[in-house]
Amino acid sequence: MGGNMSLISYTYARALKNSFSKDQEEIFFTATRELNQLNETFNDPEVKAFFLSPVVLIEEKKQVLRKIFNSFKLNNLLCPFLFLLLDKKRWKELDSIVAYLKKMMNEIKGLVSVEVEAIETLSPVVKEELIGKLEKFFNKKVSLKEKISSKELIGGLKIRAGGFIFDDTLFFHLRQMENQIRRNFYDYTS
Repeated sequence: MGGNMSLISYTYARALKNSFSKDQEEIFFTATRELNQLNETFNDPEVKAFFLSPVVLIEEKKQVLRKIFNSFKLNNLLCPFLFLLLDKKRWKELDSIVAYLKKMMNEIKGLVSVEVEAIETLSPVVKEELIGKLEKFFNKKVSLKEKISSKELIGGLKIRAGGFIFDDTLFFHLRQMENQIRRNFYDYTS
């Protein structure tokens, strides 16, 4: 789960997902992709400031949303859903709601979302090899998202998927070595 994903976000995401019946999976997938694209626009600093501003009236925010929905052919459940977030003052949860919806979509598709943290972009060969190994490990298709980390990792990879964290970074190994030295020193001196 992402940094600020909460029970509230999960509840809203589940409620939106449950408004689609089992035979509407493809419609749910499309709505999730549409909401994700909208959210990318909403994350523009000026747009975000507008929607989070306590000074701007909720009705003004809804007018802007109506214009957006009138301009684009989007799923008709998304507009009332976004209105609900505004009414309940939950707009700031939108990022993690979208993250949960994508996770739910991937689960339905039998996909595992994997985040790989490294200090530089993986080469296509390494990426392909890693996806192959992860697909064997999880016995599912893998959706890989790369995250370039600060230099604190020093080298290696940190992989997050579901509840798993596989840390094969140089930083992690150095910390392990330091702990081992401390244990040995403690055993020797006590």
